[in-house]
Amino acid sequence: MATKFKAIEVEKWEFFEQFNDNTAYALGITKHAMQPDGKTIRRNKGSILWRKIDGKWYVDNYVFNTIPQ
Repeated sequence: MATKFKAIEVEKWEFFEQFNDNTAYALGITKHAMQPDGKTIRRNKGSILWRKIDGKWYVDNYVFNTIPQ
């Protein structure tokens, strides 16, 4: 299933804990995300609940192009 959202670039990970194969909690610093309508969403540093779908990590329907290590 292809996503209609563009990737968010993550500059730095400060904390990452994986609860199970498909769910993780991370504290990361992101640059920005693009909505389908082209508007930019700025994201500050903050805690995020992630879900892994088809091998990619998603948060709030956005796909991140840097997988937490």
